[in-house]
Amino acid sequence: MIYKDRNQLAVVKTENMVDEIVFDILAHVILEKPSNVIYFVSNKKLYRMVSMGDIARAGKDDIRHITINKKFNWINSNE
Repeated sequence: MIYKDRNQLAVVKTENMVDEIVFDILAHVILEKPSNVIYFVSNKKLYRMVSMGDIARAGKDDIRHITINKKFNWINSNE
């Protein structure tokens, strides 16, 4: 397993918790910091994430709006 420092992760910081995001924003994040998972943080807390699978599934319907996954248990602070 490869561990990355938090500043190396693909993170989108938001002021409010959002339910979906425009693909163009995700594309910019992925190009800047390639990753299989994009993490969404508000007030320094992880609240949602998007995987490449989420993006692929959205591509079948509407690639412009990606639903942000809120169904995960938890992640340790060192992950």
